[in-house]
Formats: sequence, structure tokens, C-alpha cells
Amino acid sequence: MMPVAAVIVELMPCVADGRATPEPLARPATQRDNIDKRIADLTETRDRLDSVITGATTNLLTGRSCRAENVLPVPAQDDQAPG
Repeated sequence: MMPVAAVIVELMPCVADGRATPEPLARPATQRDNIDKRIADLTETRDRLDSVITGATTNLLTGRSCRAENVLPVPAQDDQAPG
């Protein structure tokens, strides 16, 4: 995957002269989609972490189990590295 900064540099002629071609536009759209996916993954991770923090805080304050029904399940990990 090409770094976002490199993609932007490729688009600079478009910014300078106002002309664009389809080829350089496809790459930033793909980059944007990859960023959106990573944001969604991070948001899901944050939500799961919030659930764990809430359960642990409840346990600390009330003595109730941390394994409350509102705790999100942990999904199975893929064997593939994120790409």
C-alpha cells in the first residue's frame, strides 16, 4: 500500500493545473476506503474496551461479576495480518 502522502503528491498536478485523470483518482479512493476500515476496527476495539472498563468498575463498586451481560464478545482472531 502506498503511503497517503505519496498519493497526495501524485495528485498535486491536478491541484496545480486543475486537470485530473481517472488513474490517480482511483488510488486515493482506495486509500480512503482502507482508512474507513481501520477507523471502524478501532471504533469496535474502543467499544469493547469501554465495555471491559464498565464491567471492572461495576465490580469494584458493587462486587458484581465483571462478566455482565452487556460485555461485548471477543471475536475470533484472523490468522491473516491486516493489510
